[in-house]
Amino acid sequence: MHVRLATALLAAALALGCSFVEELDNSSKMMDKYTAAGRASAEAKKKAAEEAAAKKAAGGGGVSDFFSSKGKGGKAAASAKETAGDWWQNATSLNTDERDPDLVRCQLPGKVEFMRKHDCLMRSGLALK
Repeated sequence: MHVRLATALLAAALALGCSFVEELDNSSKMMDKYTAAGRASAEAKKKAAEEAAAKKAAGGGGVSDFFSSKGKGGKAAASAKETAGDWWQNATSLNTDERDPDLVRCQLPGKVEFMRKHDCLMRSGLALK
């Protein structure tokens, strides 16, 4: 008896859930249709699709165009190369961080390690510059 009732409730919940999700999708589409932001995004999508179709009709937009110097990949590679060249001209070291003035050479019993001055003193070491 309880199994039948649970099965019936589960089936009803699933049936109601599907229609509920469908109504949410429909209301979302209607909101996009009647709001300014929704219309603007729809127009942008339409314009992008028209541009892509025009480019494809002109013979561009293929995989080979992506990797050429005129395509998106070529432009990104050129931009990355230019950025790296600018970095190398202004670089003072290979490290991105400046030297931490708190780092010292720590003379511990039997060995020497590099660490922060506070850590060295906590380990009963002698902090050397």
